[in-house]
Amino acid sequence: ESTRILFNSATREYPNGLANSSGALGHYLMDHVMGGGAGGVFPSLREKPNFGSRRPNGIYVARYRNVKNQHPNFIRGYGFQGGAGPRMNTDALGIGKAYKEAVKDGIYGVSLGGFGECLARRENRCEIDESLVDAWGIPALRVSCSYGDNEHKMLEDMSATAAEMLEAAGAKNVIERLRESTFGRAIHEVGTARMGDDSRTSVLNKWCQAHDIKNLFVADGSCFVSSGNQNPTLTMMALTARLCDYLVEQYRKGEV
Repeated sequence: ESTRILFNSATREYPNGLANSSGALGHYLMDHVMGGGAGGVFPSLREKPNFGSRRPNGIYVARYRNVKNQHPNFIRGYGFQGGAGPRMNTDALGIGKAYKEAVKDGIYGVSLGGFGECLARRENRCEIDESLVDAWGIPALRVSCSYGDNEHKMLEDMSATAAEMLEAAGAKNVIERLRESTFGRAIHEVGTARMGDDSRTSVLNKWCQAHDIKNLFVADGSCFVSSGNQNPTLTMMALTARLCDYLVEQYRKGEV
């Protein structure tokens, strides 16, 4: 939305979007790639299914690819989020009371789903759609984006290693999952008003301050130049707190 505001605030000086002398505004859109993972059941874990929540949180496996050794097929990495718990055993066999009891006795399942880093590519972009407006008549964005070869290879590794981990932990009936998510499904969109030292290739400086307009700051995830593989929210909050501290200091000095 910050990028849409900048595009819709074009002036004679900045006809392609406010503070967009670099032409980078709208480009380098990123969103975590999902769809690689696995699930299995643990016969050794017994707990009857319940429809309430009795767990404090889910599972998280931190990134381990390309931390020390380079993977031959892709750069960057991914982490896993997952869950575990008992569920109805819909695969139970039998008839009558014995079948009902087998279904309610349940099975204990564990699943892992990967969140992988999306590389920043200039062709992944958003721009003003001249034929589409929102409910208030303001021009909306047209988004053009796709995952690349690096993300595709990362997904394959997600699926294989998730299954490997579950099998090593004793899971049975392990099923690999490999279905690339739609761009935007992770809801971790970042980029499109990237920061950088060079005003010819970036929109913002390291303080999230526009190169072109000193009193213009952008406080959200559009400044990102990399998506990482972690949820971006806390980084957005940290960058905003840092921005505000800098802005107050600059205001006191009369610089903005």
